[in-house]
Amino acid sequence: MTSSQVTWTPEVESYEEQSLLMKFKFEYGGYHGYISVVVCAVGIVCSLLVIAVLTRQHMLTPSNYMLTALAICDLTTMVSYIPYAIQFYCLYRLNLISYLKKVLT
Repeated sequence: MTSSQVTWTPEVESYEEQSLLMKFKFEYGGYHGYISVVVCAVGIVCSLLVIAVLTRQHMLTPSNYMLTALAICDLTTMVSYIPYAIQFYCLYRLNLISYLKKVLT
């Protein structure tokens, strides 16, 4: 069999499933940026607390080094995601809404 003879057709979702997903997408899309910023802020505080606790003198063990490294990686990810979430989910959406109001009125 050659690759030109093999065809794959994905299962097509029903219209109701698509409409529910699209409704969820549009409803949640307005809140995603703000929720992400709050989750990241809480995560940053928690990661800093984990790092503070695990780097105490009596807590220095090989497994705690790994947990500390994991907390540092989580901290880095969350700190770098906050500007992205604000720029593309909060500010861009507000600019898009104001632009659409100007165009449609």
